[in-house]
Amino acid sequence: MQAKLANSEELPLLSSLRGLAAIMVMLFHARLILFPQAKELIASHSLLLENAYLFVDLFFILSGLVLAHVYAHSLQGPRKSVSYWQFLGLRLSRIYPLFLLTLLILLGWESIKALAGRGYYGGPLFASWGMIDIPAFAGPFNRLDALGSQFFLLQSVFNDSLSWNVSSWSLSIEWLCYLLFPLLLPLTRQRAGWRWLAAALALLALGMVHRQLGSLDATTGWPAVARGLASFTLGLCLLPAVRSRVAQHWLNNDPALGVALALPLVLLQLPTSLGMSLALIVSFAGLVYTAAIQSRRNGLQTLLDGRLGRWLGDISFAVYLWHTVLLLVGVEVLHWLAPAFLASWYSQTSAGLLLLGIMLFTFLTCAVATLSYHGFERPMQRYLRQRLALRPTRHTSLAANSLTMPAIEGKNT
Repeated sequence: MQAKLANSEELPLLSSLRGLAAIMVMLFHARLILFPQAKELIASHSLLLENAYLFVDLFFILSGLVLAHVYAHSLQGPRKSVSYWQFLGLRLSRIYPLFLLTLLILLGWESIKALAGRGYYGGPLFASWGMIDIPAFAGPFNRLDALGSQFFLLQSVFNDSLSWNVSSWSLSIEWLCYLLFPLLLPLTRQRAGWRWLAAALALLALGMVHRQLGSLDATTGWPAVARGLASFTLGLCLLPAVRSRVAQHWLNNDPALGVALALPLVLLQLPTSLGMSLALIVSFAGLVYTAAIQSRRNGLQTLLDGRLGRWLGDISFAVYLWHTVLLLVGVEVLHWLAPAFLASWYSQTSAGLLLLGIMLFTFLTCAVATLSYHGFERPMQRYLRQRLALRPTRHTSLAANSLTMPAIEGKNT
């Protein structure tokens, strides 16, 4: 008989997957500003960083599964313990404070630039695209006309997705997923056989996005909504299989977990194509499922569920939002205060120095994210829930660090 997964059981390996995805998205953006001189050279040897934007889809799949695991019973049925509005309040208290803080910091920096008469600078790659010395509040990212949609997490709906904290476009789509979440919960029922139809339709929607854009790099309008909602739905559809531990006998071991981890990394080395993109999404879903049903604690499983993996999972949401701020503001500060140093950095191509720079930026981002997590996110989350009388139930305190994009539940529910 197949073992059942109790509703109260945690899914610990998913935390380290969030951390990995956040770091990869950070490196995807960093290649444009931190080390653009090495971008083409790296791409000639590996397409991993060029395709790393697809790790956002892993976030959406993770979010769908974990939120379903936490709320499937508490949001529906005669014994539901969380109302729709409580659910939205719980989620908003997790994602909005840090988003707002980073937005206000970018707004403050843009105000300083306006007072000092400084224009936009994003490094030599953006300069080669004609994006240089643009007046404050005029773009290419920190546009005054995009502020309204930002404050209401509607930037992707109103075609303002890549503005201000550009990583937050996925929070906009995540918020739409939260709004629609109760309508999608029937997909999590054990006997909802038509969830396979929903999964097929999700892949079809992703195929339509790829056909429209030539890739899944959709961050605005209906393609972004379809992309996020489709991947979120795939995560929801995984819950019945996770609960019943389908194929656990074959997949609950280090070799299976290793293959599940390696397959997406191999696919990400391939040039962008419809087949590659859909295969990658399926492999992400397979990885999330395989990680969710692991119960042994040895070898690779122990490594992923160790202190490092859990720490990266805890700070993954902060890494996701802070790295963009550090890149956008940091390059302009250096261009203002130390232009000779910055010019020297962009003119050198030493592999050792570039690797050192990447390591230092990763360390800085993780340090800021750790301070943010312990010093701002969790205290603010507790404060808002006390003020709004939002009390996480036994189940909603389990999925501690969901990142939908970012953010799953649990200690941080």
